[in-house]
Amino acid sequence: MTKMKKIIGIISMLLICSSFVAAQQKTIDKVTFEKLVDYCNCKYTEAYIESFRTDPKERLNMDKYDENIKSKFSACTLEKSLSFEDLSKLLKDNGWSGTESKLSSKFNEKKKQIEEGIETNAAIILLTGDVYSSKLATTTKSLQSELQQYAGRPNPPMDGPGTCVNVLTKKVDELSMELQKFKEQSNSSAWRNWWSLVIHILIAGLVILILFVWWNLFGKKQIEDLICNSDRIKEKFALKSDLPSGSTSDVGMFENKLQQIERNMGEVKKRVNGLEKKMDDTTPATNIYTETKNTSNTQSPSSDIKYLRTPNEDGCFTKVFDNKDSNCYYKLYDIKANKAMFEFCGDATRAIANKNAVFDNATKVVGGDYNRAKSIETVKQGEVILIEKNIWKVTAKAEIKFV
Repeated sequence: MTKMKKIIGIISMLLICSSFVAAQQKTIDKVTFEKLVDYCNCKYTEAYIESFRTDPKERLNMDKYDENIKSKFSACTLEKSLSFEDLSKLLKDNGWSGTESKLSSKFNEKKKQIEEGIETNAAIILLTGDVYSSKLATTTKSLQSELQQYAGRPNPPMDGPGTCVNVLTKKVDELSMELQKFKEQSNSSAWRNWWSLVIHILIAGLVILILFVWWNLFGKKQIEDLICNSDRIKEKFALKSDLPSGSTSDVGMFENKLQQIERNMGEVKKRVNGLEKKMDDTTPATNIYTETKNTSNTQSPSSDIKYLRTPNEDGCFTKVFDNKDSNCYYKLYDIKANKAMFEFCGDATRAIANKNAVFDNATKVVGGDYNRAKSIETVKQGEVILIEKNIWKVTAKAEIKFV
């Protein structure tokens, strides 16, 4: 029974409040509302300009304001105030164009928000409810009080039925304030999120750039060295012709060296045989001259060794040297009339560094990788012919292998 009485009491109070609110509601027509908009616009504009009174940057404009505008603001009343057109002209002519565009013009747009009339409380909220600048807070409270008095509704005592209206109005104002603060916080948060995203993108780009530079300078070479020095890779890709069945790559390299030594021994043996032949020849010098003169078309092979530098694009060695220097890469031997043999004999490191100039026009590479090579092995000697004095042209390229 007690609960039922409470429910009936609450319903009765709601009906009383709603009937009181309905009785208190009044309507403002469109013409009157537009006058109120002009009055509030003047008051807000006045308060905004006065907030720059102590700003040294606006001293010149404040002088114009005091001289031409302030007295007109003081004369404004709820019944008669400056129209927006007059207000706009005054502001633009006296250096306050920014205030006109940012505040006065936007406030004047409230006139477009109603078609015919508007309820008193709604009009007060529309005129003062969305102005939140701290510079205008005092003006907002003053205008709310003036508008309530103008509408014939002074602030009611807190203990009367009008308390419901005040509470509702205050709640609407509070909710509007909270909504505006939420919008400002959302905008600030959005900017922070955008800046955070930009910073993260820049950091990621910097990390990628550092990794790219490191890879090109160090990482790629380290991985290549790791792969190239792997025993499993060497065994897998070693030339089968150089390795007997079941042997390792180290054994193959040893056998290649041994074959090169054997070829060098064969060359030394040829030279020794040539020297022995000269020593055994006891024919007097005059007879040698006569024999050579009579048999000029059958010249015997020369055992002299000459040295050559790099050939030109036509495959011709244009200079011949008796002694080897650091720029000589080939030796010329087994000279028979206008034919001779040649092979590589220079500094392998320098030759590999200048591979194209040294090898392209004189040799044919038949094995090995110059990127990992430390020496050069001659597989087959090349052949040249004498086409002019001291000019030898390659007729058969020498075959080499990078070791």
